Amino acid sequence: MARILIAEDEARIASFLEKGLRANGFRTYIVTGGGQEFVRTYSQQVYGIPPEQVVGSSIVTEFEIADGKPEDVVNNPEVIGAYLGQ
Repeated sequence: MARILIAEDEARIASFLEKGLRANGFRTYIVTGGGQEFVRTYSQQVYGIPPEQVVGSSIVTEFEIADGKPEDVVNNPEVIGAYLGQ
């Protein structure tokens, strides 16, 4: 099955494109400028896109305790491609 990524910020246009492409045998993905985990919670209901077909930013944060208080030691955006289709 052919795959295509839709990168459109107007929801109505994206939905129109996605439905037409899917009807013609494409497996569609959407990309978000926000956190993919958040968008995946509603992507099926709003866009008809399964959560595993949503790609976007993901933040990995690590904390250490310093002087009894949490301290952010790493805050790196993950590469979008690392999670494509997951």
